[in-house]
Amino acid sequence: MQIERRFTNDLGGAWDGIAFAAHRTDHGVIMAPEGWSRVAVDVLAQDVLARGCVPDRLRAVPEDGVPEFLWSSIPCDDAVMGDESDLRQVMDRMAGAWARRGWKAGLFASEDDARAYLDEVRCMMARQMAAPALREWAVTGIDWAYGAEVPDSPRAPGVTDSRDEPDLMEALKCADRAAAARARGAMTRSTSLRAICDIDHPQARRFIDWKLDEERKLSALIAGSRLHADRLNAVLTAAREGQGGPDMAANPALKAALRDARRALIPETYVQRALDYARQGFTAIDFPVFDADWDGEGAASVTGQQTDCVLRVTRDFMQAAQQGRDDGLWDRIADAAWATGDPALRFQDNIPAFAGGQASAHAHLNLMAFLQGGEVDHDALAHAAQLWALTLGIAGGDAIGLGPVNLGALLIAMGIAYDSDEGREVAARIASVMTGAAWVVSGRMAADIGPCADFATHRAAMLRMLRADVPSPARAQFAQALDLAQGHGLRHSQVTGIAPAGRLSLLMGWETDGIDPAYALVGFAPDPDGGHRRRIAPAVPMGLAMLGYPADAVSRIVAHATGHATLAGSPAIDHAALAGHGFGPAQIDRIEAALPDAFDIRFVFNRWTLGQDFCRNVLGIPADRLEDPGFDMLAHLGFSDGQIAQANDHVCGAMTLEGAPDLDPADLAVFDCAGTLGRQGRRRVAPEARIRQAATLQAHMSGPVPCEVDLPHTTTISAMQSLFELADELGLHECRLRREGSGLSAQSADLFDDDDEELLSEAPAQIRAQVVAERVVEKIVMGDAGRTHRQKLPQRRKGYTQKASVGGHKVYLRTGEYDDGSVGEIFIDMHKEGAGFRAMMNNFAIAVSVGLQYGVPLEEFVDAFTFTRFEPAGPVQGNDSIKNATSILDYVFRELAVSYLDRTDLAHVKPEGARFDDIGGGRDEGRRAPARPEPKSLTMLKQISSAGYLRKRLPQELMVLQGGRAALRHNQAAPCALCGGTMNDVGGVSHCEHCEDRDQGRSSR
Repeated sequence: MQIERRFTNDLGGAWDGIAFAAHRTDHGVIMAPEGWSRVAVDVLAQDVLARGCVPDRLRAVPEDGVPEFLWSSIPCDDAVMGDESDLRQVMDRMAGAWARRGWKAGLFASEDDARAYLDEVRCMMARQMAAPALREWAVTGIDWAYGAEVPDSPRAPGVTDSRDEPDLMEALKCADRAAAARARGAMTRSTSLRAICDIDHPQARRFIDWKLDEERKLSALIAGSRLHADRLNAVLTAAREGQGGPDMAANPALKAALRDARRALIPETYVQRALDYARQGFTAIDFPVFDADWDGEGAASVTGQQTDCVLRVTRDFMQAAQQGRDDGLWDRIADAAWATGDPALRFQDNIPAFAGGQASAHAHLNLMAFLQGGEVDHDALAHAAQLWALTLGIAGGDAIGLGPVNLGALLIAMGIAYDSDEGREVAARIASVMTGAAWVVSGRMAADIGPCADFATHRAAMLRMLRADVPSPARAQFAQALDLAQGHGLRHSQVTGIAPAGRLSLLMGWETDGIDPAYALVGFAPDPDGGHRRRIAPAVPMGLAMLGYPADAVSRIVAHATGHATLAGSPAIDHAALAGHGFGPAQIDRIEAALPDAFDIRFVFNRWTLGQDFCRNVLGIPADRLEDPGFDMLAHLGFSDGQIAQANDHVCGAMTLEGAPDLDPADLAVFDCAGTLGRQGRRRVAPEARIRQAATLQAHMSGPVPCEVDLPHTTTISAMQSLFELADELGLHECRLRREGSGLSAQSADLFDDDDEELLSEAPAQIRAQVVAERVVEKIVMGDAGRTHRQKLPQRRKGYTQKASVGGHKVYLRTGEYDDGSVGEIFIDMHKEGAGFRAMMNNFAIAVSVGLQYGVPLEEFVDAFTFTRFEPAGPVQGNDSIKNATSILDYVFRELAVSYLDRTDLAHVKPEGARFDDIGGGRDEGRRAPARPEPKSLTMLKQISSAGYLRKRLPQELMVLQGGRAALRHNQAAPCALCGGTMNDVGGVSHCEHCEDRDQGRSSR
């Protein structure tokens, strides 16, 4: 097979034109392309780089018939093992291993073609143009490049099919319980199982209702346990404290309590038991109360929480459902999906017989990388698709899945609405070009190493597929693939499909996953001063330019979304309005200095920014009002809620383009996202548009195009039925609908008004947390602990990144530290969550960071947010000290408390190693004695390391730091007999510098 060079040349090789730079991470200095973000490099360091298996000296293993540059390597005899520290090492081993396998299989026409393949693939990965699934990054080529044993890669989710399980429900419940037990044992609690049931299976009804019935059980258990606890304790209290004691006839209070218990259907046995407890002098009944915590005893008593349910339906059933001949199943399906998000529907008759399997290998092409002059470069896209189809083919398997990412961003950059015929035409051309190019590779591989087993069985259907009418950019590719297939067959049963990119999106810097629309138009990014600035998505100005907007209009539109970071020119609250209330130039300057980091201007107008004297003497605000953390200074000055909202949008940005100056309302559809944006945003991509776009790609791709649509909370059951019917009509293979607020653990914020404190106090913890996130600066940052100015972080700062999963949801926590080791900023990223939840957590992290920089003690945040309860929650994997969390906030602040405050009471596993504060005490340790000077070596360790990363403890390899030197744990000397301090060996004599004891007759040996 001949390989064309398009992104590289044979002189410069893979890295020509790519500037690499040293990036400092918690795992040391990592070499990566200069333009890679800090998040991308962190993911590279944590999830990708090989550890402990990289020899410092290697020797090649000659192999007959294999070019020297593809020889494998093994460690030299005296080699010292280390870690990968350069992205080029990773890409060399991955692409090199693929190239060697391809050469051994006879897939390259010459050594030059093998070299071209090697360079092109490495270049595309380094430029974030394409990438294989993330699991390949950590394991591929370890054996070829370093002679090391390849670590096990994560297993694919288990699949239970009703065709193989006559007693389906018992098998599912057993499997689900086993998965839940593993999750509670600190493994990930994601939906690790997948169950598929045929609509005509005898247990189909039970399958449809499974999750809903289990949620009802848990709901009844939660409510019933609380009712039991309340009513039984009321009976006991009335029997003990009421007039007449346990005699119901003489005790009216007891009579009422018994009546309430019986009305609540509390069993008579338990009512009698409460009376007996009272007679024996007990003061309370400790009745267990259950909740919706995924790791709680209540959830442990139900099944279905580890499994994604898929119902396989036929066209006959769908027709029967529309005619009312479905025996009520259609309504049951819609009700269950509306309430829980399960089951999804698989439309069996829409799936070709040869393409029903699961792809064994996946790769992704970043569509934004192929945008040239406002158009997709189809030739470059086809070239890339051929290279990566070849890569997946080399990896093995009859079914491979090459798919696009960043479609939502691409359409915005092209100035095309996601929900438009033109947008679907762009997607169709992209999908057909990728599929056609991949089929060409499959045909060439079949010519070299033979076709797949399915080709002989489904030859007619597969050839008919290649003869189908396709968009013009792909016709030549399909014609070539047809010629190859007729002569040699096809190596694969499917070549293209879409799989979630997950964390790979963080590594590659992709804005959107797969074919999803954009999630947001404005994001937050740290600046060199330690603050956070709003950043417009790069696709937005590109799209505005494509629509013909001049540069000055683009600037105004972008400023509308991101904010102006100044009150100058504000339509409601500007400098003149403030001057009218007595603000002088000094006060206005202070306000202006604080605005760039604000996400609500009310948080800037406080006594610390303006000064106590000015607020009391000039503005006339009473002291008690100033000390109220909920005090709104702007409202006190007479500004209305509408004026404050206008000023907020001007300063902090609307987060949406809706209402932007100069923007034609007809162009708003181009910038619609998956959900509504900002305070005033009302637009979103319609669910029908998501299905139509997925169906468009499905028609031009050989493998499955998963369609999972998030629906507004107000979506009705009948509307969900209509969406399922549309998906079937348009030819989708599978469709899942998730309504906001569905599932027992999910709650809708629309039900609660954050201004109604009484109602809010009764709201679920998830909703309270959402409101708290919006108020955190107002309530805590502006509390008594704050300082009058913001202490900015150093330009080059220490910190650490902790990756973990909470209840199966990946969480990345990163910190930034001051020079003294105290924490000054945090970042929280949860890549798999919905856009709304991610935005909330992003804003929350910014609020906490601003609070820390204004002097709010970390203890305040820890006390406020540990033990909060809302989903995601459950077991924690990947953290050495925290093993369970009742919410993401609980996990984050437990981790920070353990790392920076030494709050071991909040850890499930106490950190090992001596604390910094315990070092150097000698015989004075544990006694009331003057503090000893800190050893210089300990001071140096603090200066060069992150206090949070070390959890304020010595590294495990070190025993103590005393006398200005480090003692290795395996060289530990005998302790002093008098004080227990370390004995130093000087000239063969053991010497304790703390108690001046010398033992001339004892030497360390």
